Amino acid sequence: MDAATVKKKRAGFEAQSEMADTAKGTIEYRIWGNAPYMLFMPGTPGFCQTTVGFDQHGFGLITVSRPGYARTPMKPGLETTTGQAELLFALMDHLGHEKFPMLCASGAGIIGLRMAQLKPERIQALGLCCATTGKLDHPLIEMFKKEEGKAMMTSASFGVLGAKFMPGNADKIIAGDLMTANNQEPGTFT
Repeated sequence: MDAATVKKKRAGFEAQSEMADTAKGTIEYRIWGNAPYMLFMPGTPGFCQTTVGFDQHGFGLITVSRPGYARTPMKPGLETTTGQAELLFALMDHLGHEKFPMLCASGAGIIGLRMAQLKPERIQALGLCCATTGKLDHPLIEMFKKEEGKAMMTSASFGVLGAKFMPGNADKIIAGDLMTANNQEPGTFT
């Protein structure tokens, strides 16, 4: 895919989402369908264009781009699950919702769990799908910490692996890194 096509596709995606400036930071989100809404947090890489088909089941979704992905900036304080949970509560306030049912996939699972711990009264229901909830030891973690994996992560060979293990994504994986949101303990990786 050439640069002009990528730029056009990105502009199309960005036209479908909105930005919220909240008390806890800026976050990109997208509203799918009509109320009642469920807050869906995609796995890693987490961006608001991801619904994995949940938008086809007759209820509305609000999806978010997690900090460090798409147009949601990673800023100091957002590298922890608590920081990201507070950002999502601020988005809920911005949208005028006291509580949501939530579904959190993969790397977002630990953020949903933190939200339920911090403010259970704001979580109507919490569903976890293939959720990361703890520590994983893997040799690639040290490589990511040293940023030695960045060239590999953007290579065509990794794109082929990504297409095999993450169908529906782009031909190449643009970025991959240590998921700092889960970094409550050194070595946590999603």
